[in-house]
Amino acid sequence: MGLHTAEAIGLADVVTVALKMTAGRARPYASADNAANFQLFRGLHSDEYRSFPSGHSTSAFAFAAAVSSETQRWWPNTRWIIGPILYSGATLTGMSRIYNQQHWASDVMAGAAIGTLVGIKVVRYQHSHPGNFIDRKLLRAKPVVVTSLWPAEAIVDYAANHAIDVTVIGTHGRRGFEHLLMGSVAERVVRTAPCPVLTVRHPEREFVAPDALVTVAKA
Repeated sequence: MGLHTAEAIGLADVVTVALKMTAGRARPYASADNAANFQLFRGLHSDEYRSFPSGHSTSAFAFAAAVSSETQRWWPNTRWIIGPILYSGATLTGMSRIYNQQHWASDVMAGAAIGTLVGIKVVRYQHSHPGNFIDRKLLRAKPVVVTSLWPAEAIVDYAANHAIDVTVIGTHGRRGFEHLLMGSVAERVVRTAPCPVLTVRHPEREFVAPDALVTVAKA
């Protein structure tokens, strides 16, 4: 999440800076009576003419869009909680820039549109292209497909041969006869892996179960 959010903010800021330098719009404190005071490439010479679009709004909305998009994938039930909180904070950021006469309302609206669009697009692209150049370079990660009749052994062998630091594996949490009949790949990986193993139970999306939180609270 952190990497994708940083990418969204960085890309949105690059777009914003390019527009600021090109549009050359005067800030409200520099030209209070003329909101249409644009001049091509004037933004290269002075910060007074870098009003359009609002950089603070762009960054705030890129952050809100990226984080809300990521959390929606991990915790779908929180979309109506996290989203409104983040976007409300981003809106307040834009309003403060108008109040301080740093930007016109249209600057803030443009920044909000750029930030939201870039934030959503970056997250969607990263998830639809898991082997992209940025992830490979920054995370040193790459998708690997290994075929085997014995998945647990294949996972353990791959972890041992490539010095893997930690293995994350899903589990259906089968019990009783079903567990006896089908076995558990996750269980065998946990028992034999050469590195720590984190199991995530399906369909739970939380890493800490509510019962565990209650137990901790009572302790």
